Amino acid sequence: MAVLAAAAGSLALVAEEEGRPVATEGASLGDVGLSWARADPATGLGHADGMSGLGTLYALSTAPGQADLEGPATLWRSEDGVDWATLATLSDDLYLSDLATGPGDDGRFYAVGTGTATAGVDGGAPGGLLVGWSDDGGETWQRQALPVDLASIAAASTFSGAASTTVAAGPAGVLALTVITAELDVPALLPDGVGAPNGWAVTATGVDLLGSAGPVECPAGSSDRPAARPAPEPAVSDGAGIDGPRPAVAPSTSAPEEGGLGTDPQGSTPPARPGRVGAKWCFDDGGRAVASASPQEAQGVIASYTFAELGVDGDLLRAVRREPIAFLAAPGTTEFERVELPQLGPVASDVLLRSSEDGFELVAGSFVEGTGTSLDVTVLRSEDGRSWVPTASAGGLQWVAAIGELDGRTTLVGQGEDGPALVREDGAGGWVTTSLLDVADPALVAGRDLYLGSAGIGPLGVVVGATAIDPATTEPTQVLLASRDGSTWADWSVEELAGEPVGEVLRAHVSGQRALVTVTLPSGGGDDEPRQAVLVGSPT
Repeated sequence: MAVLAAAAGSLALVAEEEGRPVATEGASLGDVGLSWARADPATGLGHADGMSGLGTLYALSTAPGQADLEGPATLWRSEDGVDWATLATLSDDLYLSDLATGPGDDGRFYAVGTGTATAGVDGGAPGGLLVGWSDDGGETWQRQALPVDLASIAAASTFSGAASTTVAAGPAGVLALTVITAELDVPALLPDGVGAPNGWAVTATGVDLLGSAGPVECPAGSSDRPAARPAPEPAVSDGAGIDGPRPAVAPSTSAPEEGGLGTDPQGSTPPARPGRVGAKWCFDDGGRAVASASPQEAQGVIASYTFAELGVDGDLLRAVRREPIAFLAAPGTTEFERVELPQLGPVASDVLLRSSEDGFELVAGSFVEGTGTSLDVTVLRSEDGRSWVPTASAGGLQWVAAIGELDGRTTLVGQGEDGPALVREDGAGGWVTTSLLDVADPALVAGRDLYLGSAGIGPLGVVVGATAIDPATTEPTQVLLASRDGSTWADWSVEELAGEPVGEVLRAHVSGQRALVTVTLPSGGGDDEPRQAVLVGSPT
């Protein structure tokens, strides 16, 4: 029987380690000089990737009326961030997932993605990774295959694919980045005569074969079956990486991985057949995780094999560890060459890229080596895209939604341990953190858990969309927070700004001196098209 310990300490993603250069910075509620107006788009934009542009905005999304997110992408354009028009539909052999405009909006688009209809496949090689560029508004694309050994990854995996792709363009060139994920076919890699009848767990250095699973004893007042799942799922990996408890945020609603429990908290039923096993969880009556145990703690370990002993190396090892792979085209060229990045732990969330006059910045949330419970959010910097220097870890964040510059300082918005947080450079090689829960109006958030939804940073300032959840009723309230300088903040009820009930904050974006917050609205039911509104923030 596995007895699960209370998760109050174990589920905090980043503890403030002694000596870590992270401090807190106070902030206050006040007048930020913003006014809001609702706009109702004639043609809105739903899920979108790679929103880019200095004035005119461009984005990748699906075709009008297309519900299938796996279909060919459409390039969209907007002059005001409210109404969107189709610019071009990509051919059905090019599936791009991130977009960047050339330096100074020179008319060239850069994009990265795959050359097939799916980002990953069971038991076969995923489509080739491609970077493309267009000089005619997206009508035609030239492309280059990115040199990643997908064949060896697929041959040793039950599933493999691109978990994340992103691209950024600036004076230092064009940087394309991908994170490949792979689910190892462990039984096929084990020595002859060795099996894994009770499943396995992936560690920082290899694979642990597990003992038999027994019943799980949860703390009083909790159960291994969540009664409710109140909050939105953040952008944290549910694929490969180090197995262990995930952060104390809302559990995923996705099904467990085939052949195992996966890494999402889904209860404690043993796998139907040998497979990768995830963490065991206990939940309170409100559906929040209160206790956890790693697969090794819950089932014990009967044998361990290093990656080297299993023949896992090169790009296969990078895929299993979810390590970013980067490619650079020097200024004025479209020849992409692989560049080495400092080694990061297994990436647990989407990697963000930012280009500026000073080069590139890369943000990745990675599991701390040897744990499945702690994250380090690391910012890497490069002046030329080739030589990279890590900064001090931005402590206290679980994942990052936006990177930008505020008041001349690199700024991140992410989910902290107690809600959304703003993290800024302190000018001395470290970071300072502002908890947005501390600056939100108690009338909106008192007694509620606050979860980050979307964020944007730009010349106007920073805008954050968040969901406040009442643990007793699981009733969500959409909240908008904004600041021009990171120190003085204001907040609003999204429902009051929209003038009617809203579903969620779909997207928060800052373009020049405009804040653009897209929200979903309840449809009329039946076959009615989903509705949305855009809340436009302007200086007063």
